[in-house]
Amino acid sequence: MIDFLKAKKIHFVGIKGAGMAALAQVLKYQGLAVCGSDGAEEFFTDVVLKSRNIPVEPFSATHIAKGFDVIIYSTGYGQDHEEIRAAHDLGIPLISYPEAVGRLFNNAHGIAVCGTHGKTTITALTAWIYDALGLDPTALIGSTIQGTGNNAYTGRSKYWILEADEYQNKFEHYNPKAIIVSTIEYDHPDFFTDERAYAQTFKTFLANPSCELVVAGADDTGVQALIKELYIPRLVTYGFDESSDYRITDVTEDHKGFSFGVKNKGVSLGTFHTPLVGRHNIANACAVIALVHAQNLNPIEKVAEALTSFQGTGRRFETIGMLGNTIVIDDYAHHPAEIRATLQGACARYPRKRIVCCFGPHTYTRTHALFDDFARSFRDCDQVLLLDIYASARETKGPVHSKDLADAISAHSHNALYTGSIPHTIAIVRERIHDIDILITMGAGDVWKVGRYLLEDIHFAPDGQ
Repeated sequence: MIDFLKAKKIHFVGIKGAGMAALAQVLKYQGLAVCGSDGAEEFFTDVVLKSRNIPVEPFSATHIAKGFDVIIYSTGYGQDHEEIRAAHDLGIPLISYPEAVGRLFNNAHGIAVCGTHGKTTITALTAWIYDALGLDPTALIGSTIQGTGNNAYTGRSKYWILEADEYQNKFEHYNPKAIIVSTIEYDHPDFFTDERAYAQTFKTFLANPSCELVVAGADDTGVQALIKELYIPRLVTYGFDESSDYRITDVTEDHKGFSFGVKNKGVSLGTFHTPLVGRHNIANACAVIALVHAQNLNPIEKVAEALTSFQGTGRRFETIGMLGNTIVIDDYAHHPAEIRATLQGACARYPRKRIVCCFGPHTYTRTHALFDDFARSFRDCDQVLLLDIYASARETKGPVHSKDLADAISAHSHNALYTGSIPHTIAIVRERIHDIDILITMGAGDVWKVGRYLLEDIHFAPDGQ
């Protein structure tokens, strides 16, 4: 078994991934020499890694001959990757990202945040509040916390907070003491063959014998259906539903955010405020309140104070600037349910404003499997600009095209336009910017570049599409 604390030099294959970059920061803080490699594409972690003085080089097998004790590799890359092959040839121990995390997480008081939607925000907020309570947590987060530039906490206490990704069944490597599960709605069709297979991975995880507490979303039908099938020794629920153990009450909204109450079995825990957009973020906040209260990590007044100052995470309804009078917002939503929640939140926060959404579909399999749902998800914006489907390391082609999705959205009485490339989309936006109050770039790929390049006034040669 690889012991990271006895290693001296560790190399990360695919270090720009959010989890990989976060783990690299944690291990460096523990005194290890850490470096990594990745492709040339720009990621938010470029800035994070640079600020932590963690070297990143382009992929090359020549890196591996530098005397590393351990190679940690992203599960986005197979055993045929040149650096992984080189490590095998040289006899250097190899371990995948989820295995590496599990070796550390399972020896701590591990708190796993999982669910189809909301896990990044909930993970970040959990770490934020644990830190505010003086609990000195370690945390691996799928995006940076706004205002900090950090996507990891490098604490020294027993608390480990993990954004636990269901993709490729990474759950099997984690033995948490507590689990938050927000939502369960079919996703990742390139790995999970159907809804049953997708739900099963959550079912197995929630039944993990090491888990002492499950905090479950009461408003989500997928979560509720699953927990009814399980014996969970200690289960608490949260949400708007009247049956919730931690029930959201008395919601009000203004331009500064939401105020709301939380009652635990009829007893008020007080009034809370979050500046985040969308009612789904009230539920996300309530999940953390429920976790903290159920673990007797008081005072609850300190939780309320910390919640007020939490501005959210990168690419989660993140205002990135102004283009004249147009507010430019970037969001990671890439699933139909996330799109609907984000756009509903935008309409509520910015009533009577013209909202244009630049959407970059992410993966061919997801676009194809959820096609009809995608087509009905943009009702709360005035226009949709469709970029080409983002091709990743997972897949480079598929049976559906963004033109098809644009036609399907338009068939539901929406004004959808296929714009294709990032340069062409930018050109279209520039032509119409005076008619746009809110511009939202949305998707899990590189659609964020549309807003960034517009704000930086970057111009491209005409490329047609």
